[in-house]
Parts: sequence; structure tokens; C-alpha cells
Amino acid sequence: MVAAALIGVAFAGTTAACARPPATNPPTHEALVTEHMQGNYAAVLRWCPMILADRGADPAQSSWCLFGYPAALRLTLDTEQALKFIGRVCTDTSSAALADPGFRTSYVREVARWYALPMRLQRQDRALARGLPATVAAFSEACQVDPVLVSTGLDTALPTRRLAR
Repeated sequence: MVAAALIGVAFAGTTAACARPPATNPPTHEALVTEHMQGNYAAVLRWCPMILADRGADPAQSSWCLFGYPAALRLTLDTEQALKFIGRVCTDTSSAALADPGFRTSYVREVARWYALPMRLQRQDRALARGLPATVAAFSEACQVDPVLVSTGLDTALPTRRLAR
């Protein structure tokens, strides 16, 4: 009994000693996108709020987080937070009025794209067929745009390596 407890303590200590400490710097833009595409949304959920709050953050990373963060929230089934975030982005902070309809439509389209791309890469075709229309509808409602307009220009094809650069 005591030996089992000691083994448990020794194992826990070894595991803790071998575990990497949490990273203090965000991953690169490419690494963050790669994590998202592979379905590892924890990195996106951890780092994007910090990146978006940092005025000195990499502009490409900040820009991507505006789309990738709410997509990752939706993919992890935190739809309520995704819709709140999207609603804030679609609202002009100075006047509290809705932003330009063209911006809102293209924004929802791009968030929906980043929702769809990892599912397409992971070949989750049935889930994508069910989830994408519902996601477009929910995101469109949050930004008060026409889901048909969002869907019309939505490109969920995986980019080739050459085009992605």
C-alpha cells in the first residue's frame, strides 16, 4: 500500500519534471494557423486574446486572430462566446452602430471560412456539410447580414502550398 503510494508520488514528480513549462511567447503566425488547421484549438484560444490585446503584436497574427479566434470558439462548441466576439467586431466602437454592411458580410464570410478549413483538411465532410450552414446562419445573425450573401462568396477550398505563401 505504502509502496504504491510512493510509486504514485514518484511518477507524479517525474511527470511534472518532464513536462514543458508553459510558453511565455506566442507561437509564430504560421505555427498558430497550423495548430488551428490540425484541430489543436487550445493554442488559438489561449494566445489570440493576448495577441489581440497587444498593440505591438505581429499585424498578420492580429489580423488572423480576428477570424481564427471566433472560428476556434465555434469549433470547440463555445458558440455563445464566438457570437459575442463576432458581434463586437461587427459594431463600430465609437458610435455603437453596426459597421459597414460590406465589412460585416466579408468578416462573417472569412470567419466561416476559418471554421470550415480545418474540417475540410481533417476530412470531416459530414460534419462540415451539417455545421457550415448553421455556422453561417448564426454568424450572419450576430452581424445582422444576409447569410445568402455570406455563402455566395464563401471559399472553403484548401489552398495549395504554393498559393498559401
